[in-house]
Amino acid sequence: MTAPTGLIAANESAAIAGLRTLNTAEITYAASFPGHGFTCTLSDLGGMGSGSGVTEHQAMLIDPRMASGKKNGYIFALSGCDGTPASRYSVTALPADPSSGIRAFCSDESAVIRFSPDGKANSCVSLGKPLQ
Repeated sequence: MTAPTGLIAANESAAIAGLRTLNTAEITYAASFPGHGFTCTLSDLGGMGSGSGVTEHQAMLIDPRMASGKKNGYIFALSGCDGTPASRYSVTALPADPSSGIRAFCSDESAVIRFSPDGKANSCVSLGKPLQ
């Protein structure tokens, strides 16, 4: 059984918004921790409510659901943070299942959000089309 088109569109819109949030969080994180640069650990961007203040491993930049890697029917992942300080990153948002969404979304340090109609991370990262 497939999800109604409206639900898929809502989930895809939420995934795009999530990528925008993660791009902003990465820029803020890299500015806050210049010796580290970007991070490839979602939980480093989170840490809300821990009570011990902002650190490299709990920057308090994203909500706990986003920091867990799954939100609004999409699975988010960071990768490609090579070097110290890391000057690059890649972020993907993939449908958790076919009823959640159809397209995969991705971005990187350029903050350009791209999509792949096949729902696969590799296709998005290598051949993704920029959102219009």
